Amino acid sequence: MAFAGTTQIAFDDDLMQPGAHFIVLRYSKEFEGSIFRSMIVPSYLNDSDGVLSLAQFREIVAMMVDRDQKDHPEWFE
Repeated sequence: MAFAGTTQIAFDDDLMQPGAHFIVLRYSKEFEGSIFRSMIVPSYLNDSDGVLSLAQFREIVAMMVDRDQKDHPEWFE
């Protein structure tokens, strides 16, 4: 995905250690296009050096959406 290549944080050696995850959410409005929101989950935050469990993934995405609804309500109008 070209988006990941343009996000400089994706190349931060301290964050992108083995076991880290790069998550991208796409918020879409029918006639206004899409907004892409990315987040790096360093391995030291997810207590895992491998695949996230479904529960971990859902919790992270829920936190991202909650934060985005507070910080960017216009994305959800």
